Amino acid sequence: MGAASAVSIFFFALSVRSGRKNSAIAGGVGGLSFVLYMWLSTLLGQVGAVFFATLFGCLCAEAVARLLKAPATVFSIPIIIPLVPGLMLYRTMLSFGQGNNSGGVNGAVSTLMIAGSMSLAVTLATLAARLFTEAQHRHRNR
Repeated sequence: MGAASAVSIFFFALSVRSGRKNSAIAGGVGGLSFVLYMWLSTLLGQVGAVFFATLFGCLCAEAVARLLKAPATVFSIPIIIPLVPGLMLYRTMLSFGQGNNSGGVNGAVSTLMIAGSMSLAVTLATLAARLFTEAQHRHRNR
């Protein structure tokens, strides 16, 4: 599963013109991130697994972006694509369309929890990278 995820991330990154080197890095980190998600989903449930997999992927993306002097979004967006709850959102809309309002509400709540955990993880990774960079600059300017 991790290899398939890495390959799909690689080709997605290529399709948005990230370049071969950046796409390969995004694919590798994204594959690791997806393997982490699969492992953690049995331990923490889906929301916790998505949070920590997204956090791991975005922290790696921030670090690689600093090393290669590239925008972090070149790496972070392709990395989190496999973790987006698209099928869950589709099933939620299908439940509403079929008149199953309780199933739709349950799906909507789950989807929003996963999307919220992903956005929190991206925000925390960006904040950590920014604080680290600022601390480095302050240390160098002494």
